Amino acid sequence: VPERKIPSNGPLSILEPEKLITYLSSLTLTESKLEAVRWILESWKLDTGDLQNLSKADFEMIEEDYQLASFEMNGNLERLKKLNYPAFLEIALPNAQGTKYLALVSIGGETGVFGSVDKIEMPLSIIDSLWTRKAIILWKDFENLPETLGVGFQGKEAIWLQKNLRLLGYFQGREAPLYGPKTVQAMMKLQRENSIKDDGIFNTDSKLLLYNRLQIYSTPKLVSE
Repeated sequence: VPERKIPSNGPLSILEPEKLITYLSSLTLTESKLEAVRWILESWKLDTGDLQNLSKADFEMIEEDYQLASFEMNGNLERLKKLNYPAFLEIALPNAQGTKYLALVSIGGETGVFGSVDKIEMPLSIIDSLWTRKAIILWKDFENLPETLGVGFQGKEAIWLQKNLRLLGYFQGREAPLYGPKTVQAMMKLQRENSIKDDGIFNTDSKLLLYNRLQIYSTPKLVSE
């Protein structure tokens, strides 16, 4: 078993893509994934002690052990900033050096804090040519809501949704246990303002966005206010 790399003290500053390529090429795909997973779990303030025993960072296992679901998306940094969760980025190294994972922990201006064996600070532009645009977000469904809610849905969850959309300034009118036209309109407005497909359906990306916006749910933030 290869020894785990010892992280350096303080963040590592990387200013050229070549340095990042060299850094990541010393890790296997599995090692890079494990290190990235550790950072994301820590951003949720979860204990990562058990991770050492993992041969592979399996997202289904994470879901069971940590009650976090994974959401995979293709997009750009703007989309990630809107969803506002730390994420794993899939990195493709040049010259057939393979795929690696890197955690994007936080963004401040044009600089990002990333997580691997070390905490890495670097300009966001460095990952531009290496990131495949695939990202995975770990998120928590605090209320165990149905997978999707759409027009015609009936149930108490519709009232929960209307109440919280009202809190955020999107829903007007009386709350009712029916997902009707007003709920659809409010949902489309939330989606449009946050670069999500505006179909008026409350599904995964709208769900994790809503939890992130509501003060009462404790979610890690990619971009600090």
